Amino acid sequence: MFFSFLLSISCASPSRQPTAVQNPGAPLELAEALQMGAVPAVARLRSQLTALSFEGLDSRDPAMVLPAGLRAEKPAKISKEKNQQSQFIRKFKTWKFAKKLRRAQELTVDFGCESAMETQALAFTFEIDFPENDAISWSQVLHEKVLTCQSYNPQESLFKLAIFAIQKNECPRAIEYLNKFPAIPERGINDRVAYVRSLCAGPNTVDNRNPWGGYGILLTDTNPETRKSPIWTLSVFSGSADWDRLLASFIELHEKNQQATIHYLATKINYEKFRALPVSFQTAMLTVMSFSGADLPVFQTLHKYLSEHPEMIAPSVAGLLFPTRYWEKIVQYSAHADPLLVKALIRQESAFNPLARSRARAA
Repeated sequence: MFFSFLLSISCASPSRQPTAVQNPGAPLELAEALQMGAVPAVARLRSQLTALSFEGLDSRDPAMVLPAGLRAEKPAKISKEKNQQSQFIRKFKTWKFAKKLRRAQELTVDFGCESAMETQALAFTFEIDFPENDAISWSQVLHEKVLTCQSYNPQESLFKLAIFAIQKNECPRAIEYLNKFPAIPERGINDRVAYVRSLCAGPNTVDNRNPWGGYGILLTDTNPETRKSPIWTLSVFSGSADWDRLLASFIELHEKNQQATIHYLATKINYEKFRALPVSFQTAMLTVMSFSGADLPVFQTLHKYLSEHPEMIAPSVAGLLFPTRYWEKIVQYSAHADPLLVKALIRQESAFNPLARSRARAA
């Protein structure tokens, strides 16, 4: 998932030659980098660079400076159904709580499966109003309605209802919901089912399951010392001159306090190609991005990798995956945190962490 040697230094003009340390010593470990902090860790990586940063990153569109092989391809067209549900969610997020309650009552009085998508979307947006009792109860009622429609995909509603049951200490009911998933669920669903199921299972049934992988990344009641913890290292060499130059550019931008440019470029990277690079290089790139506050692509990239390689989870990776500053923002009901990242965090943790059950608004 995560990262050729590059341009020869002899080809660079004297003014563009990096200040590289010829013998940088032992590779920097992720745990050490996170512990020492952004300034010394980024300086350590810079001392190992032999690649040159890209010129022109101060242009109107710095992404156009990057070689085509680094830039993301045009995203696939969103399905009609997904787009329709997104429209419902955007609409409901602008409604006052009382207006959402009235619509919930209307939907349930004369429910028909033609309104299943709207019903599920409204159930989702009630989460913004948690922990209001009415918000929780109506969200549950709406998700139950969705389950009555055999023609509509119920997976997300099943997850929500299982979580509601666990909150009420009704594990048999939660397992009943989880048992309704197909034997071979869609890709990405397995980890979520295993995570939620493990919260109701005894030790004997989860010994062979890795609760630190995939959606179990936040499970805190398992002792990580019982598992072999891999050591993650950071490398500035990817085997591709262009990717090495991109890392050099990120380091230069970070040291110039141009984090906004890093945020922008991080949205333009071809992550399919990025995930084919050596993991140590990916780790270096993601660490610099995290230090610069570009947390959403870090979260998405690491989460995908760890769901496919749960044996690679380590405490340091969890620290990179879920920066403390985001939990602080959630607890403080911040309206300035990245809404997609906040939503992802809340979805995984809201049922199990009292602090995250605050009225965190992804607005």
